[in-house]
This record gives sequence, C-alpha cells and structure tokens, in this order.
Amino acid sequence: MAEFRRAGDEQVNVFEIDETYLFKHYFDDENVFDRLKRYYNNQQYRFEVPADAFEELRSFLAEHGYGLVVVDAVAEFAVVVKK
Repeated sequence: MAEFRRAGDEQVNVFEIDETYLFKHYFDDENVFDRLKRYYNNQQYRFEVPADAFEELRSFLAEHGYGLVVVDAVAEFAVVVKK
C-alpha cells in the first residue's frame, strides 16, 4: 500500500475493482456525506466511485480529515467461504 497520511487523518481502505473504487465507512459529518451520497449503494452498504471521479473525491475527503488508502493486496482482505 503506497499512501501518504497526515497526522489526524482517519484511514479509509479503498478497493479498486473493475475501474470502480469501493469502500465502506461511516461519515458523521453531514456535509461530507451529502457530497458522497450519489456514490452510495444502499443495497451493498458501500460507496462505489467511478475512476474518473476518484481523485477529486480523494482530495475533498483529505480536506475533511479522511485519508483514502487504495489497497494493493486485495487478497489479504478477502475471505473465502466454502459451501
């Protein structure tokens, strides 16, 4: 994982899947959530941000104390459930 975080930033892990950035986080600041709600998938309880909007959103969240960290090793976060 390559990222830079300022002191005080709250880290939010982000997964890039098929040119979409996915993450789950509770944003208690109403202004922050208002900016993000168009990306919220309430069926999956996650944010789904298209690649062309990600960097702008990342900058916005950094200004509000959230550090988005794109996870390179997705397999380390995956759980396999056998049937």
